[in-house]
Amino acid sequence: MNQQHAAKRVLLAHKLFGASRGLSHIGLGIAAISTQKVLRASGIQANIQALNTSHQLATNLATNPHDAVIISAPWIPTIELATIAHNHPETKFAVCCHSNVGFPTSFASS
Repeated sequence: MNQQHAAKRVLLAHKLFGASRGLSHIGLGIAAISTQKVLRASGIQANIQALNTSHQLATNLATNPHDAVIISAPWIPTIELATIAHNHPETKFAVCCHSNVGFPTSFASS
């Protein structure tokens, strides 16, 4: 374990599109799992949370703080994400705009 990363806690947050009728973006979850494996192998405490709303993210961070939050896909409205970031100034936020890691594996023909 890399001691530099030992205290780092990263939250990989993705939209739970399966809760929406007729939508499937399983690649977001696959990308989160793949990223989590790499981060954990590097000694970083990486957790995954599938979300239906930005409120769930805010609630989680209030009780379970992280050093960084990586949001898969820009699904949280800017004003809501800005509010969450303002309320957690010690946390770094990033929004990933494409799930290129897991996307090809979400197809049966891959």
